[in-house]
Amino acid sequence: MNRSVLLLAVVCLSGAPASAAAPGTVAEVEAAVRRVRNEYRAIQTLIRKKRLRQARLSIGGRQNPNTFRVHYEGGREADYQRDPYASAPLRIRHIAFGNVLPAVGDASADFFFTRAGQLFFVHTRGADLCGVPYELRPTSELRVYLKDGEPFRVIVSNGDRREKHDLPLVKSKAERARGMKAGAALKRRARELSRALEVLGR
Repeated sequence: MNRSVLLLAVVCLSGAPASAAAPGTVAEVEAAVRRVRNEYRAIQTLIRKKRLRQARLSIGGRQNPNTFRVHYEGGREADYQRDPYASAPLRIRHIAFGNVLPAVGDASADFFFTRAGQLFFVHTRGADLCGVPYELRPTSELRVYLKDGEPFRVIVSNGDRREKHDLPLVKSKAERARGMKAGAALKRRARELSRALEVLGR
């Protein structure tokens, strides 16, 4: 059998479509970025039109308390009137977490979630609040894009300096590992905050 025919047969038997784009291509990354931005804009529109419920909380030290602003989807008023004792759904879409660090200044982190509860974008400002492996200063910003819960783009801004790392495409294993660690730290913090808020919302 011709070698090329044999290879094609193996691909077909494995179930892999011959026309599928290889994971980690530029086109795939840009498509994922567009999906994140569209989801982000949709949440911002819901917030602007007041179609998401909002809760505010300040807790911690008297001088520098942690502040939280949460946007979430709850039950409809009609459902509440029909059964006031029914468990209302709680779908968190956005958590804004902030603090004023002594001798450093304001620091904040915004977490955005899909309706299914999956983290898809994080934007932090100022010093690190989440344990990421980047040197963040009072003027720093960190943006992390996630697809299927995994980070794929990291943007770090320090003043006029801006670094963008598309993790599936970067050649440096160390840089890729650093981006993955940042994503893991942010997911861990988002999970902690979500669970705490879900307990409070019961």
